[in-house]
Amino acid sequence: MEHRGLIKSRWGESDTGRKRKYYLINKDGKAAMAKHHKHWTLVHGLLSGLREENYV
Repeated sequence: MEHRGLIKSRWGESDTGRKRKYYLINKDGKAAMAKHHKHWTLVHGLLSGLREENYV
């Protein structure tokens, strides 16, 4: 996602002193996430409907 310009990351130090990577989502990343969420909601609804039909 970082390579596609959807997020940025940086290395930092946690409260315990260990290294950790921090991520920041940008405007394009938020738009991509919304698109994928909409798609996943549709797929989930369809699959849930199929499962319910098998129980009837």
